[in-house]
Amino acid sequence: MLTGKDYPHLCSACQSAIDDMAGLYAEDLMEDTDNDDEAACDAVYDHRMFCGGGQCVNRPVGNHGSDLSCLSDCV
Repeated sequence: MLTGKDYPHLCSACQSAIDDMAGLYAEDLMEDTDNDDEAACDAVYDHRMFCGGGQCVNRPVGNHGSDLSCLSDCV
């Protein structure tokens, strides 16, 4: 499962939210219904846990996220 470090285009708070969610999956406290590597990021998006709710609004300067693999970039 991907963790916060796999999303360098997100701020540290959003990366931490993904790490926290990945920890819940690792402890079997969350069910991965997609069986997807990006389940933690998807869940953070679904639960509006990014720093801006549905997206990261505090991205590092100059990093606009060319990686569209995480739903936070769809906005």
